[in-house]
Amino acid sequence: GTGGASTVCPAGLKGPALVELKSPAGVRYCMDATEVTFAQYDEFLAAGVDPAKEPEPCVGGPFTYDDLTYPDCLTGLYKVPDAPARCVHWCGARAYCKWAGKRLCGRIGGGPINGKSADLTDPDVSQWFNACSAGGTQDFAYGHTEKAECTASMSAIGTAKTPAGCQSTGPEIFGLSSNAAEWEDACEPGQCLPVARPADSISPSCKGAETHNNKTRFVGFRCCHDGVNL
Repeated sequence: GTGGASTVCPAGLKGPALVELKSPAGVRYCMDATEVTFAQYDEFLAAGVDPAKEPEPCVGGPFTYDDLTYPDCLTGLYKVPDAPARCVHWCGARAYCKWAGKRLCGRIGGGPINGKSADLTDPDVSQWFNACSAGGTQDFAYGHTEKAECTASMSAIGTAKTPAGCQSTGPEIFGLSSNAAEWEDACEPGQCLPVARPADSISPSCKGAETHNNKTRFVGFRCCHDGVNL
């Protein structure tokens, strides 16, 4: 992971374009530049991936949006094609990433992380935290100080690339401390309550995390890739 050829992020995969990142220890990997959009997730739904074939802890539940609790995710103001796809369960997010040739962002080097451990805030362990915190050096994706315009956007409507000035300070990655919270391949041990980052009801800090076991209009997701030619 510290050397290798220059081609790290594969091109032509489904969903957002991949951006190359490096952990403090020098391990390279790739992350979607934006959250997966409604249009991109609709393409996955149209492909008819069978939820019954998903491994544990997902046991065949539908990948569709939650249109009962949050009908606006289907027909209302939230369902803008290039806005972050919300009202998607963690299992749907994980399945989408697999279908796209990627994986739900989790442990650097492969696999999930422990959702109730220091892994969540270790830039050499968590792909998501490393990207958001610039290798553990800042509190928010865009710097050291919280920006009100970025915080407010967590429940607002907008495209996956808004608002301006809230993208990461390293490689241009959008929405890590704004827009929707994001599913991570991390679970609390036991019943596997999935972890969303950052905690949408608390703060857009990179250290934020809370568990959900449902589909909510405040949580979206993006995918990662372990890289090629490393």
